[in-house]
Formats: sequence, C-alpha cells, structure tokens
Amino acid sequence: MNRKREDPMLHYEGETDVEDIFVNDDESFEQIPPEQPVKKKVKRSGLTLRSHSQVVIPDIPDWDPSDDEEEVGFMKEEDDDGFEPLPFVLPKGRKSRAKKQKERVWYDENRESPEQQFMLKLCFRDVYQFREALSRLHIVQVRNFHFHRNTPDRIIVCCKQKEKYGCEFYMTASKIAHEETFCIKKIHLKHTCPTDPSSTRVNSKWLSTAYVDKFRSDPNTVITTIVDKAKIDFMEEVPKRMAYREKTKARNMVLGDHKKQYHRIRDYLQTVIDKNPGSRCIVTTVTGPTEEQLEAMKKGEHVDISYQPRLHGLFSV
Repeated sequence: MNRKREDPMLHYEGETDVEDIFVNDDESFEQIPPEQPVKKKVKRSGLTLRSHSQVVIPDIPDWDPSDDEEEVGFMKEEDDDGFEPLPFVLPKGRKSRAKKQKERVWYDENRESPEQQFMLKLCFRDVYQFREALSRLHIVQVRNFHFHRNTPDRIIVCCKQKEKYGCEFYMTASKIAHEETFCIKKIHLKHTCPTDPSSTRVNSKWLSTAYVDKFRSDPNTVITTIVDKAKIDFMEEVPKRMAYREKTKARNMVLGDHKKQYHRIRDYLQTVIDKNPGSRCIVTTVTGPTEEQLEAMKKGEHVDISYQPRLHGLFSV
C-alpha cells in the first residue's frame, strides 16, 4: 500500500486522479478571455502595384502562325536575357514636382460685348465686378437669376424660373485664398427657359454705368433719349423716374460731385508741388459760424452752428 504524502497534490505512480479538497461545486467561476492586442495597420511606403504610376501592360492578341510560317516554340534558355517589365515607373530625380499653374484669364469690362467672356475659370477683380458682370449677362439675355448663396467669399446662382420650366442654368464662383480675386468654379450657361422682359435687373445705377460714355460726350442728353436707347439696346421699358436718376448719377460720374471733391484738395496741391519743384502750397480753413449764420443770429433767430473746418483759400508760392 502506497503511503500518501502530506501535500494532496503530490501522488505516486499508482494514482491517476488528483482531487482538490478546496473545490466547491456550488460556486462557478467564469474565465475572462485575455484582451487581444490592437494590430496596427501596416503603412505601405513607396510605390505599390496599385499606384497611379503603374506601367500599363499592353494587351497582345493571340497570334496563330499560318501554314507557310514556321511554328515558334518556347524560348531556349540560352536566348533568355532575363528581362521582366517593372511593376512601377522609377522616379526621375525628385519624387514630386510642383505643377505649373495655368495662366489666368481675366474679365475685361471695356470690351464691346463683355458678357460673351463667361467661361470656366474666368477671374474677376473682386466680388463687386462679378456681380455687375452677372447682372449684365442676364439683362442682355432678357432673363433673371436667383441667389442661392450671396456672400463676399462665395456666390451660387441659378435661374429664377428653375422650378417652373426646369432651367439648368447654374453658376458657382468663389474667392481665391489670400486674394481678392473672384473665380468661376462651376458653370452651365445654357438657359432652357423663355425670355421674360417683365422680370429684369435693370436699375438706375446699372444704366448710369452703361451710358456714362454717352454723357461724357454730351452732358445735356435728354430723358427721352435714354428711354429710347434702353428700349433698343436691352428691350426694356425704362420709366422716366429711373431715367432721371440715371442721368443724375451719370452726370456726377462725369462732372464729379462738388462735395466729394473737397477731399481731393490736398491731392491737387501735391500735384502742383510735383509739377513745380521748389514751390509751396498752403491750404487755410476756418471754423465757426458763417456770415449768413451771423446775420441770422443778429436777428434773433435760432441757428445750428457747425464748428467743422471749412475751406477758406488756396495759396501757392
């Protein structure tokens, strides 16, 4: 008979089963599986077989020799030079080169028909020039547009009759980064809707810009001439009130506004000094009530006195 040792886990050769005296059948222990380590994605360095620079293997059609030609068998070992096409194009010198930017095409508003310049990637001086050109385009085409987005850095327009006729006109323009330049990004110029003279973008400001050259040659142009010319050029019935406002704005553009010209006095003096070296120009101003206000104050009338400086005289020595 084998004698067991003090440790019940130790046994002799004759014993096969080892009983644990501390095991409790009522308790069940769940084994928690160990956490799996996170596998990092292998970063592919350099060119791969799926790269854009992969060599296109030409597709050679099957060739069957005719009866009078000698059949070509497998290549002999002594004729094999071991040439294999590369799976990618080897870089020449630098790995990457900066692409040469295309030359910009600028909008010229002094052309005879500037609305015909609209194209993709057309550049404008700023957003204001783009809006004026867009208005002229639709005035000439006797149509109207709707601003889907109108911000200083991005403009999206579509046809105003898109829902009614399904017109596909669409244009998107945005500001180039770190510049004031405005560029057309997307464009679809074709209108599929009919013309609508009742809905137009013609206003006095636009008319004054369009006919400023006519007022420069003839400042005494009458109102009826403006109305008739707008009807012939743009097929628009311009009201007389709009034509009168247009005439006033165009005259101010040609002759200048006398109130705004006071701010250019020092520019005029600097021009005199540049043209006459060694000369000296002096501008004198006065503050306080004018002579008319002083006479009104003597009569006992209430007068609002402005103490802003006013021009008194120009002196050149």
